[in-house]
Amino acid sequence: MKRATQRNLLIGLAALALLLYLTRPDKNPELEEPVPARVQVAAVLNHDLLPHQTVSGHLAPMRRASLHFELSGQVRERLVEPGQPVEAAAILLTLLEDDYRDALDRAEAQLELERRNIEKDRELLGLARRNHALQKDEVARLEQLGQDSP
Repeated sequence: MKRATQRNLLIGLAALALLLYLTRPDKNPELEEPVPARVQVAAVLNHDLLPHQTVSGHLAPMRRASLHFELSGQVRERLVEPGQPVEAAAILLTLLEDDYRDALDRAEAQLELERRNIEKDRELLGLARRNHALQKDEVARLEQLGQDSP
């Protein structure tokens, strides 16, 4: 079996050597002349291009802002149009005064009532402190009387 393997190996090497010999490159290759390139020449005209394209769609802002108001009421005047840029603290709308004037009057009346209640509570606190001091004096007097009696 070794002999058959060696013979097959020798046959393979001989076939490879023959293949390399047959495919060897030429010693003096012939150079071919390159084919000249064909160039087309055209006149260039200078004119303005105005691209025109018709599209359809829905235009929407990149960002939206949600507005919340401290007061409710009817709008008297709108000072800014939709889509118009605004700066911080800019006045956007003005309201009719009738709607919130009543609410302001009620709030001011409630504030005055609370102030009077606070003043009344301060007076009651002063009276309670005086009453407490009188009671302490009375207790001290009664204790003194209790010690003096046999």
